[in-house]
Amino acid sequence: MKRITCLIFVMAVLIASLAWAQETNQVIRASAFMLVDNLGKSQGGFFIHENGPVLTLFGEEGNLRILLDIKENVPMISLFDENGKRRIFLSVNDLGPGIAFCDENEEPSIMLTALEGNSGLIISDKKGEFRIMLLLTGKGPTLTLFDEKGNNIWGAP
Repeated sequence: MKRITCLIFVMAVLIASLAWAQETNQVIRASAFMLVDNLGKSQGGFFIHENGPVLTLFGEEGNLRILLDIKENVPMISLFDENGKRRIFLSVNDLGPGIAFCDENEEPSIMLTALEGNSGLIISDKKGEFRIMLLLTGKGPTLTLFDEKGNNIWGAP
């Protein structure tokens, strides 16, 4: 409840600031904003990193839970578990969007993609090797199975 109250307050301040800036033709400029609760504990932030803008939100224990950033012109949203491990990330690059679900070691284990007009589902093992790939291309669906070394062992068609 404290987090919601804090976020509502911050949003209200930002909206009021933007309204004031519009009315007075002023611009608010800053290289960082920190969101803090009523005890001064950091709940998130918005700042400029060397690669671009970054938005962070922290959990009740103070650990990173949500990260929104842009690296090399690729926007990415990452969701972290209670131990600070990245478990889901969503990105959009020049080829298209993708989402990955990561294991406890932050390695992608399931990936969904829509790259260059092809939709796909890729399932990897604990070592990060592709094991199953289901693609829907302009020519139709394909299913490929891989061994533990990443070698193609079966495919249809």
